[in-house]
Amino acid sequence: MKIRLAQFIWLAVIAGFFLSGCSEEEGLNDLGTVEPRIVDFGIQGLDVNSTVDQDTLTIRAKVPPYADINSMVPIVETSYGASVTPSPGQAVDFSSPVAFTVENNGTTRDYTAHVTYGGLDKKSTRLLLIGTSDAASEISNGDEAAATNWGLSSFDKAQYMSFNQLANNSAVLDSIDVVWWHYDAEPELPDGALADAAITALVDYRDRGGSIYLSGFATQYTETLGIVPEGKGPNEVGGAPQEFENPDPWGISFKGYASHDIFQGLRKADGYDYPAAFLISADTWRKDNKAWWVVVDNPDAFPDNGIGYCSTEWDGDRNVLIILAEFPGSESQGSCIAFSAGAYDWYTSHDVENTYMDNIHQITENILLYLATISAEIGQ
Repeated sequence: MKIRLAQFIWLAVIAGFFLSGCSEEEGLNDLGTVEPRIVDFGIQGLDVNSTVDQDTLTIRAKVPPYADINSMVPIVETSYGASVTPSPGQAVDFSSPVAFTVENNGTTRDYTAHVTYGGLDKKSTRLLLIGTSDAASEISNGDEAAATNWGLSSFDKAQYMSFNQLANNSAVLDSIDVVWWHYDAEPELPDGALADAAITALVDYRDRGGSIYLSGFATQYTETLGIVPEGKGPNEVGGAPQEFENPDPWGISFKGYASHDIFQGLRKADGYDYPAAFLISADTWRKDNKAWWVVVDNPDAFPDNGIGYCSTEWDGDRNVLIILAEFPGSESQGSCIAFSAGAYDWYTSHDVENTYMDNIHQITENILLYLATISAEIGQ
């Protein structure tokens, strides 16, 4: 009897708890008492950063640059039991602020939605990494494998294809914001990259507004793709016969361009009267592979259609080298960035940590997002 009484008391306590909780929670006993609210806002098919301010009844959302802001289907989450207009599933023109009215049992609230373009991020950027191997897992060059694996793991919508696969399925480029080829295996470009079908696919892609990042020995591809005039590709290509240890940190300098998007977030190097950043730390093993432009005594070696952003950390005025450059396209073309330096080394076979690897990751991320945003704004 005591057990049954205890059970009855315990059930009564639980029931009282839930009843009192429901009376305190707005509207759970009577849906008509729920204050109508918009609690979340999105756009169908897009990655959207949005906020809903309940004090000012203002919705602010940023969509990728490739979105058609004149016709998008909003996804509106309301408080329990409420309805909203414009009706769900209806395409809306967001080129100017849009009013959304949410209603529940005769009570209404009016929100104003402001939708604008925002830059791409690692979640929304459609990145294609290309190489000579049939699959990313089959890449044998340590530098290429490290760069490719970082790209695939850092960008949610990244994918890998070989040049042969791209030649046979160039339609994949229709939904790509930026293409990246990092090549480190040999100073000479591989046959797969020189196949007519692969070249045509990438030239057409850029002509439609797509942007391309070429790094390592792949900077030579600027000439192959006609991005720079014939004979104006990198004029010094090579590296050390084998990997070696060096007691000095190596890096880049970017005098006059410190505010550019591609140099944001880098850990700056001390001891220089111009902006510089290290990419590889002292005592790290390296190959010194590069395909860059030597301009000392020959400033015309660098193409007229390029913007030379970077040299090495010791060449602040870029009087000797151009190691990172952008080649903007025409109004309807995408852009291309070429970057090659001994400091841009993704992999060492020795057990010595590169303490500046975060700078390599940061500048690569910056370059890819910068180029992807250009593509999206053009409409690729």
